[in-house]
Parts: sequence; C-alpha cells; structure tokens
Amino acid sequence: MRRKLLVFAVAAMAALLSSTAGLHAQITSSFFGMHVNQNDIVTGGDGVSQIQFDYWPTTENVNFSIFRTHDAGGYPIAPGSQGQICGPPTCSSVAMKWSDLDTQNGYQFQNLDNWAGQLQSGQVMLFTAYWTPNYVSGDPGDTCGWPNGNWNRPSGGCALPLDDKAWTGFISNLVSHIQNHKPLPLPVKYIEVWNEPDVTNECDPNPPNGNSQAACTASRLAKMTQIAKSYAAPAGIQVISPPVTNDGVYPKSMGGNGYLQQLLNPPNNVWQYADVIGLHGYVSQHIDTKLTDEILEAQSEVSTACSCSMPLYNSEGSWLQTDDVGNPSNEDEQAAWLGTAYLVQAYYATTSNPLAGYAFYGWDYETNSKDRESALWDWWGPGAPRLTAAGAAYQQVYEWLLNATPQAACTSSGNLNSGDLEWTCQFYNSAYGGQTLAVWDSCSDNNYYDCGDYVNTPSGYLWYYDLTGQKHALPTPTFQITAWPVLLTTK
Repeated sequence: MRRKLLVFAVAAMAALLSSTAGLHAQITSSFFGMHVNQNDIVTGGDGVSQIQFDYWPTTENVNFSIFRTHDAGGYPIAPGSQGQICGPPTCSSVAMKWSDLDTQNGYQFQNLDNWAGQLQSGQVMLFTAYWTPNYVSGDPGDTCGWPNGNWNRPSGGCALPLDDKAWTGFISNLVSHIQNHKPLPLPVKYIEVWNEPDVTNECDPNPPNGNSQAACTASRLAKMTQIAKSYAAPAGIQVISPPVTNDGVYPKSMGGNGYLQQLLNPPNNVWQYADVIGLHGYVSQHIDTKLTDEILEAQSEVSTACSCSMPLYNSEGSWLQTDDVGNPSNEDEQAAWLGTAYLVQAYYATTSNPLAGYAFYGWDYETNSKDRESALWDWWGPGAPRLTAAGAAYQQVYEWLLNATPQAACTSSGNLNSGDLEWTCQFYNSAYGGQTLAVWDSCSDNNYYDCGDYVNTPSGYLWYYDLTGQKHALPTPTFQITAWPVLLTTK
C-alpha cells in the first residue's frame, strides 16, 4: 500500500463545512428504482402460477420509489428446484409485457393489477411497453435469437406489427385501464416505449421472413413514442423514450453506440414526443470512470439534438454476469460495485439534463443461470432467504444519499492506466451532521482485494460509515481507502 494525499481543495472544503445547503438540489427517494422478479412464485391447484408476495424489498428495509415492470414475474422458479427457471405447463408467466396483457381473447390486465397491489406507500410504476403479441406481429415466426419456443419471449415479439393500429389500441386501453381502475387509479408514473432497441433480440431491424414493415427501427419507435404521448399526457403519465443500452461494452456508451443519436436527431426527433430520455447502464470494469463518461456523453447528445434540458433515466443497470471479465465475482465485490455505481450517478440528478433516476436490476434475479445473478436478495444459498452483502450496501447508500445535496461531481486523482484512482464525492446531509465525503479506490487491474491506499485524513471529519452500516472513528493522520466506498462525516 502506498501513502497518498487525498486531493481536494482544502479552502473550498472549509467553506463547505460552514454551508448548510450547497448549490444543487437534494436527492429524493424518486432517484431510487428497482426491478423485482419475485422468484417466490407458486403454482396453484389449477396449474396457474400465482405470486406469493413474500419479502417485498421494502419489508426488508430496501427502499425505493420507482418499480420498473420489465421482467417482473418473468422468471418463476420450479418448486423445489433450488433456482431452476420454470415454464409451462408447470408454471405460467405472471409478467407484464405487451404480449402478456394483449391476447387474442382481449386485453387481460390482471397481472398488472396484482403487481400494482404490492406497491407500498409512495411507490409508483414505470411500465415498460414492449414485446409484440404473436397474433399481431408482422413476423410471428421470428424467434428473436431466443431459444425456440421460449415461453417468456414468445416468437414474433421483437418484430413490430405491420401498422400502428395494434400499438395504438394497446396504449389507449392500457391508459384507460390505469385511469379507471377501482377503487383508485393505478399508480403508473411512466410509460416506457420498448426495451433496449439497439439489441437485436429485443428489437429486430431485419425480421428473417422478409417483411420490412415489421422491422423494429428508430423511425417506427419514434412514431410509437408519439402515439404513447398522445394518450399518456392527458392522463398525467410521462413517457420515457426507448432506452438504449451500452450492453456492458466500453467505450460503447449508454447511447447504444450511436442509436441514441438516431432516435434524437432528424427525422426521428424522439425528444419532441418523450418527457424523459431512456438509457441503460451496464458496465463492468472501472464503473466509476465509465458511468461518469457515459452520462456526460448522453447529456451532451440530448443537448445537441434539442438545445434544451431534458431529464434522463437510467432505467436498468447492474453488473449482470459474474463470470464476465472485470465483473464482481462474489457478494463482497458486488457490494463495492453497487456503492460505487450509486455514488457516481447521484450528482447528475441535480444537473442540466438531470439523471432523474436509476432502477437497479434487481432485487431477486438469482437463479442457477449465470445471466441472472445480480441480486440483493438470496433465495437459495446458505442461510437463505436473506439479504445479500450488496443488499446491505444498497441500504447504506440509500441512507447516505437520501435528502443529500451534492456539492460537486465526484472527482478522481491518479492515473487509471498506470495505477489506482482515488475517488471523492462531496455531499451535504444534515442527517450525518452536514458535510460528508464518500471516498474509495479504483484499481487499474480490477482486483478488488489488491486495491487500496493510505491517504492523509482530511480535516473536519471525525467518523466514517462502511457499507455494512458500521460507524468507526476516523484514524489520523492517515487512513486506508479500498474499493469499498466509505462515508466520512462530522457527526
């Protein structure tokens, strides 16, 4: 370990310690979103899957405001299988895709109603409208790159209908159901148009059966966003544009390697129809540097396209696969990843083209399939059911950031190509005595356990909190920072 000076402006720090608010807006609970699979799904005597709503996140003190419906109920677990995904005839989907709610027998909104009934006080839905029902798909034979006959992604879903009638009918009936639901309207704040349009097995630009009218393209999606807005706006529902993804590849950006520009720029001009610009942020190595770069790039692309300020929303992101190079390989590393991801994004909730929120993927996406290991809740491991280390880290970061006022963007010192980066983020949070400072180390070799430096203890701070919630006296004249963020406080 090397001893380094933790670089920040001492004079500015002293001024901030006497401040009571700072220059930016507070981070509210609406910044925190969540995906919930609810793997605890059982099959009734009639053979129909039903959700057994045990361990909803907020009952375990994992708080959030925005529930994104994508993949909710899409991966039920076979009884007694210890994590094996279950499909028909044993289990049926309780998901809320377009294809789940729009059937040849009419619109069936029961799944939506059931999930809405689980929301706690102050929680609202971000409804993701996507996956074309087979009976209206312009290419019903398109398997979309999913296993043939995949019950959760039925064929034809990644292709679009041949015209806009089916989409218009679904959106109009969806909004009507939301408004007229009894005894109260459903708490849907956002309708998001499609999911990851730059990923071909979600949105196929070249349907294999040759009908170009079924192609899932930026121009069709822009028109669908316009249609959604025409029905959502009178109901007070905001529309999120099709959320492009970096799909875990860097320097490929949240802009989908140019797809966001296609949506934003003429002739598509999706910013004219959406209230919020959708993004997805999957990163593995050096998440602090990459998320910062990608948010700044997306903000710049929006500003260039519309010469305006529009909110962005990172509606899905995590480390996803634990065996990808640079991804966290165990719970402790996942805790470090999660803490870092929230801290670096929080500042941008208060800027021009603000990042309105981040919906983590997800609460309980934990099965024996490697691509569903991003979980805050463990159903099957030793001691389960239980909160994971990442879940505990989420609890702490939520407390660190709720009602906090960012003082500036997170900054780093050092050289990532030749060594470590020491990161600092300044917040004002009266719950912790006023000025706080989040600090951690980011290693060039992505080895969490080799990552760490001794740095000079900044003046004015007396304590630090770790990602388990423990409070410690802050050592002087130096202390060690690692890949696991800690929060320095005056109280």
